[in-house]
Amino acid sequence: MSLHNLKKILGEARRHKYGILASPVFNFDSAEALLSAAEEKDSPIIIMISDPMQKKYGYFNFQCLIGPLLEMAKGSPVPVVLHLDHGSGYENIMRYIEAGLTSVMISGDRDLDKNMEDAKKIVCAAHKYDVTVEGEVGLIEGEGGLEGTADRASSGEDIKKSYTDPHEAKAFVEYTGVDALAVSVGTSHGYFKSAPSIDFGLISILSRIPDVSLVVHGASGLEVSDYREMVKRGIIKFNYYTGLINAASQEARSCLCSNGEVSFTECNWRSLKAIKEKAKWLMDIFGSSGKAIRK
Repeated sequence: MSLHNLKKILGEARRHKYGILASPVFNFDSAEALLSAAEEKDSPIIIMISDPMQKKYGYFNFQCLIGPLLEMAKGSPVPVVLHLDHGSGYENIMRYIEAGLTSVMISGDRDLDKNMEDAKKIVCAAHKYDVTVEGEVGLIEGEGGLEGTADRASSGEDIKKSYTDPHEAKAFVEYTGVDALAVSVGTSHGYFKSAPSIDFGLISILSRIPDVSLVVHGASGLEVSDYREMVKRGIIKFNYYTGLINAASQEARSCLCSNGEVSFTECNWRSLKAIKEKAKWLMDIFGSSGKAIRK
């Protein structure tokens, strides 16, 4: 069985200095594309169900999808985490845990005290199920859990205003006992208005917080050198979605604009292949290729 929670695979990644791709899926096909990429690259993978995407689109039934996802994960030769992205509300998050997800994220709150109390409550409940929890300190700009749009691009000034405070992050981890921490260090969900600037020094400071793995959301759109330096400084989990959807959308446009009749089946296949190839490239960049943990 290759179904894991975050603790083991992120712990291995932290010890051996590589990052792991985490991406939301929107149907069975997208999950299969990501899992196929991980298996070809012999890499661990974090497949996410996005709570905001469920609420915004609602075009697939999670309760119907979770069964096949669990079977895919259990049968895979590589470690797979099924993770809830940007969960909100205790009862709602518990619904995902009881359905079989092995890890959950509770979105942060700008009120630090409320953020800490909400996260601690989820941690206490989730750990009884051997489910790991990701918290958030320093809210990351943009729409979390959704593909970004160019008209909602984040500015550098806004991103800097939301940077994670190291003292608040340390207090949050110590009080809540979260297993992973999403931090704001220069990324943004979706698009950037100008070239992003990552605060590598802040990552180094945050990485000194014991017993927690660091996560960045909005990892699309960075330079290869940025990813590698972030891994070197201590980022372990990379939430990456907009770049994958852009690759699929570009392939779909190319397919539809080609001469002659093109079927939806072919466009779908080519779009999913684009997701798969981009995911494989990211696994190479993050350094997780060949790092699958075998039982």
